[in-house]
Amino acid sequence: MRKALLEFLQSTGQLDLQTIILRMAVATLAGFLIYLSYMISHEGSIYSRKFNVSLMALTVITTAVMIVIGNNIALSLGMVGALSIVRFRTAIKDSRDTVYIFWTIVTGICCGSGDFLIAGIGGAFTFLILLIFGRIKNDNRVLFIIRTARVNEPRIEALMFQYFARKANLRVKNTTENSVEFIYEISKRILDKAGNTAKGNMKGKSITDAIYEIGNIEYCNMVMQNDEISSWWEARKMKYRIAGIAAMVLVLLAVFLADNVDTENPEKRVHQHLTARQPDAGCDCDGTTLCTHLPLLVIDTGGVEIPGNPITDEHHQEIGFTTAADGSTMISGKLSVMSDEKQNHHPTDAPDMESNIMIRVRGNSSRYFNKKSYRVKLVEDAEGLVNRDLPLLGMSKESDWALHGPFLDKTLIRNYMWMNISAEIMGYAPEVRFCEVILNGEYRGVYLLIETIKEGDYRVNLSDYEEGNDQTSYIVRMDALEDGNAINNYTQYTYEMEFSTMEDDPEHVVSSTGIQVLYPQEEYQSEGVLNYIQRDISRIERGLFSSDMVSGQYDYEKELDVDSFVDYYVLQEFLLNNDVFSRSTYFYRDVRGHLTVGPVWDYNNMLDNYIRPFSYDRLYLQNRGWYGALMKDKDFVERVLDRYAELRQTYLSDEYLTNYIEEILAYLGPAIARNDEVWGFSYDTTDLTTMQRRRPAAGQTLEDVNPSSHAEAVEWMVDFMLKRAEWLDENIESLRQYCHQSKTATQWVE
Repeated sequence: MRKALLEFLQSTGQLDLQTIILRMAVATLAGFLIYLSYMISHEGSIYSRKFNVSLMALTVITTAVMIVIGNNIALSLGMVGALSIVRFRTAIKDSRDTVYIFWTIVTGICCGSGDFLIAGIGGAFTFLILLIFGRIKNDNRVLFIIRTARVNEPRIEALMFQYFARKANLRVKNTTENSVEFIYEISKRILDKAGNTAKGNMKGKSITDAIYEIGNIEYCNMVMQNDEISSWWEARKMKYRIAGIAAMVLVLLAVFLADNVDTENPEKRVHQHLTARQPDAGCDCDGTTLCTHLPLLVIDTGGVEIPGNPITDEHHQEIGFTTAADGSTMISGKLSVMSDEKQNHHPTDAPDMESNIMIRVRGNSSRYFNKKSYRVKLVEDAEGLVNRDLPLLGMSKESDWALHGPFLDKTLIRNYMWMNISAEIMGYAPEVRFCEVILNGEYRGVYLLIETIKEGDYRVNLSDYEEGNDQTSYIVRMDALEDGNAINNYTQYTYEMEFSTMEDDPEHVVSSTGIQVLYPQEEYQSEGVLNYIQRDISRIERGLFSSDMVSGQYDYEKELDVDSFVDYYVLQEFLLNNDVFSRSTYFYRDVRGHLTVGPVWDYNNMLDNYIRPFSYDRLYLQNRGWYGALMKDKDFVERVLDRYAELRQTYLSDEYLTNYIEEILAYLGPAIARNDEVWGFSYDTTDLTTMQRRRPAAGQTLEDVNPSSHAEAVEWMVDFMLKRAEWLDENIESLRQYCHQSKTATQWVE
């Protein structure tokens, strides 16, 4: 009970306590800058200290509101509704006060959402503008009130003009049948000099004496309009100007530090091979134990076999997967992480991080490989009931991880390389880190730790699911069906893919393609939620494959994030990824946004590493799934061509790619040989099953399509990649044929 209460009191929504304190601290410092700016620019009578303090407080309050709202659209709308009933009756005396109110609100919004750079730079420029152009000098005003007989009206007006010309502003003129009252607003400085500046016989005579000489004057009063600022301002204003400039510098410094301090949740893409510890010439130990410059992951399950391996019948047909002794799909274990970039790592080192874990074998076809891949979940205790978020290997804090063991990919680098490049092109792809793994005391080679695809601030950032609301943000995956857990579409175009079959029994379907919902989580997947997602996808799909699409009347840009579909096509066509719109294809949509394809996942079956050989000299994906409809649109095709040409000058250029490969291999260094000591037997295909080797085409042998060494595997991949790029350069414009009138005119679908 005590623990639950403590967790409840410490709960902070999606943000940890450190992040909340950081944002509040920056907001307070920025609010102080606004406070000083207001004090400096309002040197005169309209300065209000109470209003100024309110501005500073409003900055912090707005930040707190933004932290609460986050990306929750429904909550934000509710907040707007709540605030709309509040009526502010305080009159704004100066138009600049409105500027300051907006400044505080915008600063609070920026700090609350973590956009410190915008808050700092915008605040600095606003401060300088108001400091230079927005100052009001300490020029207190006086209300000069005169009441006299109405016959004196022209004489009073003439006298005021004689003394002040146009510097006395007539604010009020009240008249009755017999009397008149004037209320003038005059600068105190000008009033004090009035006798000296008067012309003619009035020179040297005070304005009040001159008025009473007229006669029939009922009264002549002066009312000072002094606010809260006092006479000490002139002596101290330089000090406060200096303090204001110093505060501006501090805000900018704080913004810079805050924008780079969140090391547990990095937002910028990290290319491990460029930033991490590089291989040394020798080991820093006696050579009797493993010594690696790569991060080292030590997993201990107490010798218990990890569940998730395929079970087949006498016909080699898959009938299920192994489970734990109690029937569960995961077992508990311990994870120790050595990732200090200042030193090499050994199994006997004190770990930099430890955690209980739940673990199982993951993948589809990769479950049949000798080198297994694993799904790892960090948990608080051996029961695995409470997840534990940790920043593994410098990646963002999470509990869910994939540990990929490259086996069919003899280069070891496909997923690492193209996850990183995809992120540079598309904006987000799961972070990846090379590591070496020891499992139950046995060295298991080079692995790749990968962020799983799920909703989160630092993964796929979507509006939170609101329980009870069927209309929701979602993430779906197009992949092999798992126990029929899939949503059904009306048109079925997404299912027009080749089914996977066993080689020795073509009639046996292993799995077929389906769309599975990953977010909202399973416990929130009510019938209403699933129906909403199904209808949403089906509605888009029907529009794409309708006659309106062919005729150009279906505005798919209102539904799709077209840039993501363009980038995804260019990437996957360049890589010749056979899984597109068949396996490992993800989509997500924020409840108020467009349907986006991605993030990318699983780059095993690309660049001629599919289980069957592919030719580099043809287009493959233009008819896959929804691309079969999108390619009928001329604008989409032209966007693809333009983007391809752009990327061939940057991330897809021959120079960039070959250099990138060389840098990765240099970084892996001796880890490649250590991996081959364990898995080098796989270069001899005679002892491998059909699922563990590439299958030759007609007229080929196993040796023709399976490399005999790591170096040969890399050479084959690079050669295929360069040939593929060269062929696409010469032929990708042939995509225009798919949107030509001769292709689309007869393709009307009802």
